[in-house]
Amino acid sequence: MDTQPRGAGSRFTISCANARFCMAVNGIGDALAYDGNAWSAPVNVDPEGLESVACSSGGLYAAVDIGGSALIYSRGTWSAPVPVSKGYTLEGVSCPSARSCFAVNDNGDVFAYDGTAWSAPTLVDTDSGTASISCSSTRFCMIVEPADDVITYNGARWGARRHITILSVPGANVGAPPGSLTAITCTSSTFCVWSDETGHVYLYDGKDWGWVQAVDPSADIVILSCPTKEFCLEGDTDGSVIVGTPTKA
Repeated sequence: MDTQPRGAGSRFTISCANARFCMAVNGIGDALAYDGNAWSAPVNVDPEGLESVACSSGGLYAAVDIGGSALIYSRGTWSAPVPVSKGYTLEGVSCPSARSCFAVNDNGDVFAYDGTAWSAPTLVDTDSGTASISCSSTRFCMIVEPADDVITYNGARWGARRHITILSVPGANVGAPPGSLTAITCTSSTFCVWSDETGHVYLYDGKDWGWVQAVDPSADIVILSCPTKEFCLEGDTDGSVIVGTPTKA
């Protein structure tokens, strides 16, 4: 299925709680909901411009903006933006449970949300820049960076940054991905999917990274959300959305 959130524009991000509920936000601060059949009309919730959105299966939804503020969605409405990251853009957010979110900024800081308030920053990478984060639980998170580096969280601490090398599997390029990493989504500590700017999608099995396929070779994949192993949604810089199932075929 190839469909576009009406009014989302070319710069938008998406997160799905399941196959029947997704939320999209865009760079002018609009939010749109997907019910499994159609997208709602856009509602402007933050004129600052939204960078990322996260939906948990437990019903917690959060978004972060260019100015370093965060918003929480509850009972059909978005809260006012709350300052979280002073002086830095919040690049990504992920909510692994009904009372937990993690957000990362372009300074390499991570902020934790406990269902009530956001924490002070924890510096996890001194050479970060634009990053994407995904947490499958409160005990596992992964951050990817455009330089093909990853940082993982085990529930107690963040590890050191490490460079990715792609496994040699049928049809794969050995070594570095052909394009810089752009997005990541994890359903567990042994299943993550990430994408690059050349339209390739990759799988992580808890130990190794392997090539999957070029699902969108005409555009840069900037959005990736897989609430389950069987349902993934990706969005590109052309403003289109593709829904599918990641496989090693």
